[in-house]
Amino acid sequence: TKDMNIERVYVNTYRYDYILLRICIASIRYWYPDIPIFLIKDYASGKFDTSDIEKKWKLQILVTEIKCFGWGFGKLEPLFLKEDHQFLVLDSDTVMTGYILDSVKDVEADFTVDEELQEISEVKRLYYDTTQVQQIFAGFIYPGYTFNSGQWFGSSNKISKQDIAELVEWKSMPTLKYPQYFMPGDQGIFNLVLHFKES
Repeated sequence: TKDMNIERVYVNTYRYDYILLRICIASIRYWYPDIPIFLIKDYASGKFDTSDIEKKWKLQILVTEIKCFGWGFGKLEPLFLKEDHQFLVLDSDTVMTGYILDSVKDVEADFTVDEELQEISEVKRLYYDTTQVQQIFAGFIYPGYTFNSGQWFGSSNKISKQDIAELVEWKSMPTLKYPQYFMPGDQGIFNLVLHFKES
């Protein structure tokens, strides 16, 4: 592990948040005019055109095997890229308000997330059932915090689809194998996988 060096920003987006996406991208470009920005486009709600902002703000589209992700799963795609690099992942309803990338320059980590302290009942509602997941991962101990998957710093080639295969079925659209134990979408399973890796 070495100090984080954020080389790219990935923004997860779908058809119905285009206005928010424009605000998000404009805010990133205000603070970081030259950093490569990749859109992770989720076509689960239909195709949508982003060519105008691609040109205006020098955006690239992340090429993915899956085209329809559903709730948040597109944000996991940078993890599986072969090229080693570190990055920031954002939901498109996020606004950057300063030199955020600089905040992790002296952080020695593969991942940096916000730390949220929740009652266990809230962890179960918003993330995963801490008791039931011990049936999946023997010996797992909940570390006492959660994080919002709408904004996080990460590294490629540290987590694979195989690491998540017990939790997600990778079809034409990712689906949870244990929906009764997890919040719908990516947030619960991503929290659990990082918690398990950390432990």
